[in-house]
Amino acid sequence: MQPTAEQRQIIEHTVGHALVFAVAGSGKTTTMVERILNLVRHQQVRPRRILACTFSREAARTIEQRLARHPETTGVKVATLHALAYTILQEAKQLGLTRIQRGEDGFARKLFQEARQQLISEDVNDKSAFYNIKYDDFQTYMSVQKGHLRLPYVPGDLPTWAQQLIGLPDRGIELYADLYARHDALRREADCMDFDDSIVEAWLLMARFPVLSDAMKGRWDFVHVDEFQDVNLAQSEMLHLLASSCTSYMAIGDDDQTVYQWRGADPRFILDFATRYQAQTFTLSTNFRCPMGVIALADQVIQHNTVRAPKRLRASRGDNGVHLHGHGPGQAAHVAIQVIQEGRSPSDIVILVRTYAQTGEIEQVFLEREVPYLMVGAVPFYQRQEVSVLLAYLRLALADLDVQRDVPLTAKQRVELLKDWQIVANAPNRFLRTQTVHDLGRELWHNGKTLALALEELAPGLRGNGREVLKLSEALAILTDDLGLAQGKETLLQFADTIGYTEHLIKTAPTREFGEERSGSVRALAEMAQERSLGELVTFITHLRTQGRHVERLADAEDDGVERVTIMTAFRAKGLEWPVVIVPDCKAGLYRIRESADQAAAEEERRVFYVALTRPKQELHLVVDGHEPTPFLTVVKHEALVHGHTRLVQLMARDPVHWSARDTLEASELLRTYGHEQYVQLWLDGGYRGKLLRRIDALRAALVGQPQPYHGQAETVEALSLEPYRQHGDLKLTSGDDFDAFQDLEVLVRELHQRYAPPAVNSSGQTAGRSTGTALRPTDTRVGMAVKHKRFGEGVVLAMKGSGDRTEVEIRFNNLEATKKMLVAYANLQDAS
Repeated sequence: MQPTAEQRQIIEHTVGHALVFAVAGSGKTTTMVERILNLVRHQQVRPRRILACTFSREAARTIEQRLARHPETTGVKVATLHALAYTILQEAKQLGLTRIQRGEDGFARKLFQEARQQLISEDVNDKSAFYNIKYDDFQTYMSVQKGHLRLPYVPGDLPTWAQQLIGLPDRGIELYADLYARHDALRREADCMDFDDSIVEAWLLMARFPVLSDAMKGRWDFVHVDEFQDVNLAQSEMLHLLASSCTSYMAIGDDDQTVYQWRGADPRFILDFATRYQAQTFTLSTNFRCPMGVIALADQVIQHNTVRAPKRLRASRGDNGVHLHGHGPGQAAHVAIQVIQEGRSPSDIVILVRTYAQTGEIEQVFLEREVPYLMVGAVPFYQRQEVSVLLAYLRLALADLDVQRDVPLTAKQRVELLKDWQIVANAPNRFLRTQTVHDLGRELWHNGKTLALALEELAPGLRGNGREVLKLSEALAILTDDLGLAQGKETLLQFADTIGYTEHLIKTAPTREFGEERSGSVRALAEMAQERSLGELVTFITHLRTQGRHVERLADAEDDGVERVTIMTAFRAKGLEWPVVIVPDCKAGLYRIRESADQAAAEEERRVFYVALTRPKQELHLVVDGHEPTPFLTVVKHEALVHGHTRLVQLMARDPVHWSARDTLEASELLRTYGHEQYVQLWLDGGYRGKLLRRIDALRAALVGQPQPYHGQAETVEALSLEPYRQHGDLKLTSGDDFDAFQDLEVLVRELHQRYAPPAVNSSGQTAGRSTGTALRPTDTRVGMAVKHKRFGEGVVLAMKGSGDRTEVEIRFNNLEATKKMLVAYANLQDAS
């Protein structure tokens, strides 16, 4: 495919810095490769003077593979940002500026264990709460701090300008901050670094030593950075020292896809690039991935963010592609199964969740229906630590119940129960010593001794932590008594709250997002007990786990040819695409503007939702909660938008020469409303485009030429203007006399006259007509309008037909599955917009 006009501008840019806003699916990697080719072929730039950076190894390999098709580009440096940092560190070593080196495998974990042990031994209060911190969580915390340049140590010779960029580590969880400082001291003492240290160390060395900075600045003349919206402060400043004085520093990315703000990415880095570097700005606005209906929805959604560059998302393909589904337990899995039954391969389908806490019900359906699936970025729901701990508590409560009922436990059961006791004894931390846990376990379930009773007897003899042990005893006794309640949800949530488990998950998480996700898994497990007892829940999940082991074996098999549905978060889906995308739980509880003093952070949820919307190549399925829909959809009147594109596709499946006047006006209004003029001019078949434009222009001329003026004439004629199409290319209208006459023209004129007519006013100055009070009149009603009905509640107008007192509307009410058709004059509808 030949480059578009937008792409060619970027390809041919050769002098000065540049910023490229590339919308989702706009072919930015292809454009960057073509620009490099142009530099080598036509500007005689030596390949080794060109650098192309990106974030992941996979993305770097893609660039390398495309360049490899052109031997003349041999020598172009393609690297991830971390690989680039290692290049800087190698140069620093050669200049004798540092001795730091990569640590051996596992060195960071060893330092973590050493730092933790040192802090525990130094604390007079035996602060064994450090044992609550897991290494993987600690690594996440350090990664976030380093990305923000929150450092526990600042070299004494660091220039003032660089010191001003450094902040103190987040002490929201003091244990993490203390451990970070000690770990960093041990690391520097050993002159070692891990993956996340490389960026920070490279920046520090360039900031401290001008000789190194100068050496790296002179290495490349043309620097390209892909996915620039993902850079954090450390990466941005490293790149600044490296590229700010080169011939051309080009940043490529999409601020609307900045979804990692919690770990340091911020849309302002890309939004401020043009000002910081006096860069020329370009935009790639055409999406080559998604159908037209998906593009219209995504574009309308993201337009409501305020911290963004003004741009539009434009379609290059027809079709609607958007399918709406009602909310229900595991509904996303049911949709996936339906799509498979219609002939799709499971590997064509991805379910994009906002948080992994959502996957429990989805996995439940797949396990029951024996549909293989692949969880990317997390373990299956039933294997997660937070879920496993609560299930262990439930099994212990069941054992206590068996003892009370004189049901004997087998030796095998006792072994498994002792494992459960060891899992939960210090979750949350009750500072029980290993020997104490072991000794108590040996007494359990003998001679009527329940765990609850054993804990009650143990508590008085403990110093300092007896209160928490007694609290567990009482909570466990209540949990045991309530195992038979028909609905166990509230019981489980109350138990988790009483023993402080939910609070523990939040407080010990490395970030707020991780804490929310883990506590969300607790709520998700409880939801599974909404219609079953906790005793049934344990049995049910044991059954699912047995089925789950089959799925695990499939996942472990290499090249077994098994097709699987993919489940991952929308965060991880950025840059990827699938034929079919399913987004579950489109509700306000998950997707909404967050409270934050930082507007960019507050709007991140809409950017995450936008990323999910722009992944499908063919079908986008949205599971929308009718009782609590996400405002990201309701604010754009999503049902009317989807209905409108379904209608537009139906119209464009027919030859425009046969369109009626109503058809022509409807098609024109839909194309104009959702900005599809560029699609018509650039991507629609030339012969069809000529007929479409000729038909629209013919109706415009017919309405202009009416012998009598009518209400709405100016508005309608404007809606039929071809000027917006002219902005995207010359107008080429089909000639000939084979077009049908507009047989319904007079009817359309009468309808328009009534629709746009101002309300009549009686002698007392009040509007006249059938509707009274605050009820909507037919002339007030529009497609997409939010309305309210006394009986059916709130809804949105999907379609209209007729005129005057015979104006009929089709309404999708939030609380009803089916739509309702009503006559406006008699429906007593209220404006709810």
